[in-house]
Amino acid sequence: GLSVVGLYQLTRVVPNWSTLFVHEVSAHHGSALVIATCYGCIFIANFLHNWTYFKMLHFSGSVSTGINQALRAVGVFVISGICFCEQQHSQCFNAFKLLSLVVVIVGVLRYAFLTAMYKHQKEKQLYMIGIEEYQSGKHLV
Repeated sequence: GLSVVGLYQLTRVVPNWSTLFVHEVSAHHGSALVIATCYGCIFIANFLHNWTYFKMLHFSGSVSTGINQALRAVGVFVISGICFCEQQHSQCFNAFKLLSLVVVIVGVLRYAFLTAMYKHQKEKQLYMIGIEEYQSGKHLV
């Protein structure tokens, strides 16, 4: 995302700087410092967003990251329905978005349950050994 925005800035905005920026800002009594500060903040926010996304991908894995993305998507459905339904009808919460929400929530709960069960079984296998196995040292193999 950051490289696309940067490429757009270099190919479209910079060559047309006076027309797009200087003239419009002066016509609306704007501040170049405020605009530059906002662009700097957007740059930093995009960089941090991408950095944390790949850190999360590294530490939690692709499946957990995908599940977080699905939860975020249904959260956006709900919030956009609450905030923007009156302005744009397509943002309203409908049956398809409700179905998506239910499928994602059920899938996330199923994944969490199965992951917890797997970890619980794995812990049992690691620590539940018989006395004969302990004395013979076979549990160390």
